Amino acid sequence: MMEDKERRECMRELRYRLEAVEAFIVAIELKSRLGGPKALEIFIDGKLRIEGNSNAYINPVLEVGLIHCRALLEFLGLCEKNGKLRSIKDRRTDDRGIESLGLPRITAKQITDDHSRRALLALFRTANKGLAHVTASFARSEGTLLIKAGHQVLALFESYPKLKLRSKTE
Repeated sequence: MMEDKERRECMRELRYRLEAVEAFIVAIELKSRLGGPKALEIFIDGKLRIEGNSNAYINPVLEVGLIHCRALLEFLGLCEKNGKLRSIKDRRTDDRGIESLGLPRITAKQITDDHSRRALLALFRTANKGLAHVTASFARSEGTLLIKAGHQVLALFESYPKLKLRSKTE
């Protein structure tokens, strides 16, 4: 189990990562509606600060969100191995996991809905092959599966009410 200070740091990191997942969902839904890059203007304090196309905002948010989703799934105890959703067996000594907070891991067997399994696998595949490596074996995943995966990550964390991870503004 974690010390109080380490637990607070872990909870802060989890909240940060979950906010990135929420931004990921917004960005991927936006990208699917736009149908291609559009003009983008970003105003800060009422002044135009950045001009470009929408991909300048959307793509980094998507890519970072995918990595955070993967990290959060692994924190909960899930991974992908040989194209299948699996349960993590062993962690590196410096990896944090849900069990270090005194809570049980999610197992791959708990993800019973086929659509959810396919969505989580699409997320792992996109994060692993689409971002972390330049590879010929990667084909872009369907955006709707990734939206489902993002929502699934949030739902999995909501299944742990003891964590109290929702933002204070909700």
